[in-house]
Amino acid sequence: MWNETLSDYVRAIDIAEVDLEDRARSVSSAPYELFGELWAREWGHAEKKEWVERAVREVVVSKGREPLSSRVEVELR
Repeated sequence: MWNETLSDYVRAIDIAEVDLEDRARSVSSAPYELFGELWAREWGHAEKKEWVERAVREVVVSKGREPLSSRVEVELR
């Protein structure tokens, strides 16, 4: 069962990467627009998680009463 789940996950990631590359070649808009379209309309939780893990190395949230935006540090890869 684990092997099947892992295999399905890897297959979904491979399909998403190929789809992104194909669309990037065929779309004349900015890459951010393409990424946003895939994120909002086509990718499931697994694909979104994969891309976040590739982009973000670490997130640190400090304690305090200040707004969250001033207490969060994000380290990108």
